[in-house]
Order: sequence, then C-alpha cells, then structure tokens
Amino acid sequence: QGDFSQRITPIPQDEIGDLCKAVNDMASALSETEAMKNEFISSVSHELRTPLTVILSESEYGQTYADNLADAKESNAIIHRQAQQMKAMVEQILELSRLESHEELSLVSLNLSNLTKQKLQDYQQLLADKAIQLNSDIDENLHISGNELLINRLLDNLLSNAMKFTKSQIEVTLKAQGKKCQLVVADNGLGISKTEQEKIWQKFYQVDAARSKSEQQGVGLGLSLVQEIIRQHHGRIEVVSSENQGARFIVTIPLRTN
Repeated sequence: QGDFSQRITPIPQDEIGDLCKAVNDMASALSETEAMKNEFISSVSHELRTPLTVILSESEYGQTYADNLADAKESNAIIHRQAQQMKAMVEQILELSRLESHEELSLVSLNLSNLTKQKLQDYQQLLADKAIQLNSDIDENLHISGNELLINRLLDNLLSNAMKFTKSQIEVTLKAQGKKCQLVVADNGLGISKTEQEKIWQKFYQVDAARSKSEQQGVGLGLSLVQEIIRQHHGRIEVVSSENQGARFIVTIPLRTN
C-alpha cells in the first residue's frame, strides 16, 4: 500500500527467515528511493515557485499597469531573465537524469591539456572584464578517455564556480601523477565551511549568497553535475577549503594508457 516503513518481525532462523530478511532489505531500499524522489520533487517545486511567481506578477503588471513602452520593456526583461533561469534548471535536471541513468558514454581519446588551455583562453576576456587574475600551469599532452562535451561542461562549471566566489584570483593547474592526472581549480574567496563542504554536492544546495560576487545565483545543480561527470569518467573530486582561505576543487582522472 506504499508504506515502505513496514518490516517483518520477528525473523525466524530458517529459510523463511532468509526470505523475510530479503523482503525487509527490499523495503528499506524502496523506502530510501521514495524519500529521495519526494525530496527531489519538493526541491524542484521550491526552485520553480519563485521564478513562476515573478513571471506571473510581472506579466500581470505589464498587462494592467504598464503605461508606456519603457515600463513594458522592463517587465519583459524581468520575465525573460526568470524564464532563462527556469530553462537552465530544466536543462541541468535532464542532463543529470541522463547521466544518473547509467547510459553508456561514448569515450574517446582526449587531450585534456589542450581542452583545458582552450577553455582558459575562452574565459580570458571575461575574467579580465571582472578584474580577476588567472594563473595557470598545465602539463603538456595529458590524454584521458572521455566524452568531450561532458569534459567541457566540467571545466565550464568549475571555472564558473570559481568566478562566482573568488575575490580577485583564480589558479588552474593540470599535472600528471603516475597513472592519473590531477586538475585543480582554486579561488581566493571566502572559502567553504566544513558544514557546507558536506552539502555542496547535493542537488539544489547553494552556499550563503553573501559569499558570492555574482548577482546572478545559479540553481544549485552545477557541482552535482560535476560530481556525476567525474564519476562517469572513473575519477573523483574533493574540495579543500576553510573559511576566509579560498577553496580548491581537486579532480583526479585516470590517464589513457594507449
């Protein structure tokens, strides 16, 4: 009847007991899945409620009270921004769902060194416009087995995250370490507390807005997506940070052997 908290007790010490234990284990797994589903639906509903409220309010204002073209354009601009935010969230949800469905990725040989340098070049003007200094140290010709689209998404999210929270500087390094390579993206922002470090990988979680330089907050899916991309590439990610000491995101991915 959908109540997965029910358990069979007591459990006899025989074949029937083995069956009872299997049923209890299945009920526990279903209960956990149900809780995750409910939490996800609640989070999505919460994140959509604000932009939808703003869109409805602004469209009503534009329809009823806007007396001139300037007022109408201002309302349209607000509606457009909120719609873009909703679009970005839906796209990231779909991408996360696809990755988490364990569909087999098409992996090819990628020169991670070149991809990283190209990405930094793409961000150079944007960083300059924000008066952010970029320091980089990239080893040459480090090849991995990867999906180019997802690796570019990984780099985009890590760099965007660093830009959002840094004070004035970002450091990017890519180094070989035996049979693996290590990518580090570091900022000199306010850092991440130990409590928040445990939560930043959760879907829709956002750190205190006061820590961010950016006026445009994300939807809290970027690091969840980063973590899933790295998992799909048989790597790992960790964050090293303390308050007022910046943050270092460290990605380790196996090097391609042939």
